[in-house]
Amino acid sequence: MLGSTFLPNNWVTPWTAADAVAGVLAVLVGYWGYALFATYAMLFARPPTLLRRSLGWLSYGSAGLVALYGTVATVGVWTRTADPDQAWYFGVLPQVITSILPILFPVLCVIATLAQTRGAERARMAWASASVGFLFLVYLIGGVIGVIATFHTSHTGAYSPSILNLVYQVENIAMFIAPIGLTYALLSRRLLDVGFVINQAAVYSGVSIIVVGLFMLGEWVLGTWFSHVSHMTNLEVSAALAIGLGFSVRAIHTRVDGTLDRVFFRKRHDDEIAIRAFADEAAEVTGDATLLRSTKETLETHAGASFVTLAMDDGRGHYGDVSEDDPAIVVLRERHKPLDLQTLSTGLRGDFAYPMIARGRLVGALVLGSKRSGESYAPDESRAIMHLAHSVGSALHILFLAKVLQEHHLGANL
Repeated sequence: MLGSTFLPNNWVTPWTAADAVAGVLAVLVGYWGYALFATYAMLFARPPTLLRRSLGWLSYGSAGLVALYGTVATVGVWTRTADPDQAWYFGVLPQVITSILPILFPVLCVIATLAQTRGAERARMAWASASVGFLFLVYLIGGVIGVIATFHTSHTGAYSPSILNLVYQVENIAMFIAPIGLTYALLSRRLLDVGFVINQAAVYSGVSIIVVGLFMLGEWVLGTWFSHVSHMTNLEVSAALAIGLGFSVRAIHTRVDGTLDRVFFRKRHDDEIAIRAFADEAAEVTGDATLLRSTKETLETHAGASFVTLAMDDGRGHYGDVSEDDPAIVVLRERHKPLDLQTLSTGLRGDFAYPMIARGRLVGALVLGSKRSGESYAPDESRAIMHLAHSVGSALHILFLAKVLQEHHLGANL
């Protein structure tokens, strides 16, 4: 949609060079936007199958080819070295290459990904891609009709613009509906943590206002104080002010972030503090059953998790109910990072798994279900849960070693 803004029929200036540049931008932005649809599909159902990888590369290849073709054609028409009425520009084959293939491959890639996804991941992808997919499907149908019309015109000489005008009207309607549908999916289906986005937008807006305001105030003060000095001295003082504000941006950002958290996102801020506080106190709990129960209660209360499961290493090749060769366990053991369980086939049931590490070894997996509110876990919240998982894992490992030593000591006494 952004690419269509720069099309020659939507962007006309008194300068032909500017129109040519806008035409090139329309081609580059528009067709690479199609390829990004395939890129989005690749984020789901990892690892992708050979079919999905092939469709992804075909999407990138067709987008790159058409972007190159469109750039050359635009430059050729602008420099009057190419005639757009010729078959190389408006023939059936160019229409297939430019109007069908770059849209067909991403749509097929999304369909293949939907077939591979399951459960909540499929629902999330379906809602996220429905509006854009509808728009692309309309474009694809319009491309097919355009090819048929071009073929009919080239063989009969008769040109009937009515069907193409109908296609353009439908495309305009779809272009209007797509962002509305996508916005509804983001807000209603909670595909995006809107609160976190608003928080970050407010932080950067606040930082910008403060920095610009301080610079303008400093300029005014310095201009008043140093009005009698030379122009070069004024420049040096202004440069020093700008450098000083540049080094202060990090401190300003920290203060603004903390203030907005306390004012507008106090509950989330308090919940994160409570999770980190429990993580710091985990080592002081003397019973493993108590620690497990407290961990579940903390995350269900302060993270809003619908359920919490701790899949601990039993020392016999299993983590809870799954084998040590389960794909999720293998990834957690190798990467020591939070894992989205919807991205692979695993026996662990939940949305996210956090590795519980002790002395560099995976001793368990902390598995969280979806949030009761339907929102996603925010990045700062996820980092706090990761801290808790490490602390609880270390504490449980220490309690386990203490129990083993106690049993060994009792056995030796007997």
